[in-house]
Amino acid sequence: MITHIDHVVLFVEDMDEAIAFYTNKLELELAYQSKEYSEIKTGGQTTIGLHLADNVIGHGSGGATTQVSFAVDDIKAVRELLHDRGVKISRQIEEIAPGRFMFNFIDPYGNQLSCFEST
Repeated sequence: MITHIDHVVLFVEDMDEAIAFYTNKLELELAYQSKEYSEIKTGGQTTIGLHLADNVIGHGSGGATTQVSFAVDDIKAVRELLHDRGVKISRQIEEIAPGRFMFNFIDPYGNQLSCFEST
C-alpha cells in the first residue's frame, strides 16, 4: 500500500529564512522554490516541503504543525481502502500539479497525513 515517505511538510513563517537554513546551514539542495511552497532534497527518496504557514487555514504563528506524506502507487485504491477502514479523509484526491495527486487524512490523534502519487 505505502512504498515510502515521499515528503514531510514543515510550515514556516518566512520562506527565504527557511530556505537559507536548509541550504546554507544543513547543506541540502533546493529542488523547487515558489513564494508559498518550496522543496528541499534530502539525498534520498524523501523531500522536505516548506509551506508558508500564513496561507494555510489552521497553520500560522504558534499553530504550525508537521505533515507526513506517504508515496503510493495507486492513490484511488489507497483512499478507498483507508475510507473502508474508517479513516477520516480530510481532503479528497486533487491534482496539485500536472501528474501529481494527493489526499489528506487524519490519524486518531488529529495529526494531518497525506498520500501522494506521481504519475
